[in-house]
Amino acid sequence: MDFLLTQIHTFLIMFGFGLLLGLVFDLYQRLIKRIKPAKMWVNFTDLFLSLSAGIGGFLVLFRTNRGELRFYVLLSILSGFIFYFYVVKQVGLMR
Repeated sequence: MDFLLTQIHTFLIMFGFGLLLGLVFDLYQRLIKRIKPAKMWVNFTDLFLSLSAGIGGFLVLFRTNRGELRFYVLLSILSGFIFYFYVVKQVGLMR
């Protein structure tokens, strides 16, 4: 039973991480559209954002379930990200 609770806890935490990634990505897109930086700067910040998301995801996963990457973990991150863009953003919380 403890194993199942760990999986549910991990799924919910990583879903929240997916929501956070959606928020950060949305804010990043808005910032890039507003300030219109040079292409090289955009490439650098894209790389930095991607690396930060990957490292952050690993650290959250490592803290949650000792870094065990399973299919449901990837599914939960993707679900949180999609949920942000199709529900949270459309409801008007971030317009």
